[in-house]
Amino acid sequence: MPVAISVQADLDGDRISETVYGKFCGETKEPIKVDPGVSLIFWVGRAADAATQACAPAIGTSGTLNVTFSNLP
Repeated sequence: MPVAISVQADLDGDRISETVYGKFCGETKEPIKVDPGVSLIFWVGRAADAATQACAPAIGTSGTLNVTFSNLP
């Protein structure tokens, strides 16, 4: 089952996210642009908002998270 994913970033190194780059259910076909050099935080199954409501109950219990990083525009 797809789960909610939230891509966030710690911009100042305090281990607390200051910005949200994207939220989606299961997967996204569109790239998510992030700032260079940031520490990314991936919240799995913890994004209760309109963008991820199709994932209800959206609880991540096991599985694999695949992320592709690219420097292409």
